[in-house]
This record gives sequence, structure tokens and C-alpha cells, in this order.
Amino acid sequence: ILDLKKGTITGRATVPQTFCGLVFSPDGKELYASGAEHEVVHRFKFDAGLLHDHREIPVSDGAPKFVTCGLAISGDGK
Repeated sequence: ILDLKKGTITGRATVPQTFCGLVFSPDGKELYASGAEHEVVHRFKFDAGLLHDHREIPVSDGAPKFVTCGLAISGDGK
């Protein structure tokens, strides 16, 4: 997380793999990132400018192999 006023990094979150997909929920309380070849979406709670409560959401039953990317969330959060 980057503090634009101070020009400093205030937080980091490490994920094993990601690719072309980053989106906030409509209410701004969650951040989602693609999990690329790991076939998951990473979900983080976002509060007070910090990420926490990481969860991996599976998006495949494991076959066939695909890359999770290009995330989007509708206005109702789905």
C-alpha cells in the first residue's frame, strides 16, 4: 500500500502468484487479486489503509488448467 501524501509504502502483501487482475469491492472494504496458474482469487480485507485476513478463493476443480486473470466485480459486489 502506498501513502500518496507521504510517498511511502505503508504495507505489503505477498502472494505466490498473480497476473492481470486487481479490483476493490464496491464498498472499498476488500481487495481481490488474481491467483494466475494457482487457479485462485486472493481476497484481502482492507481497513485503515492496510490489508489483512488473506483468503484464497478456489475458482476451478483442478482440470483443465487455466490462468485466473481479468477480475471484475459488479456494483452489487458479485
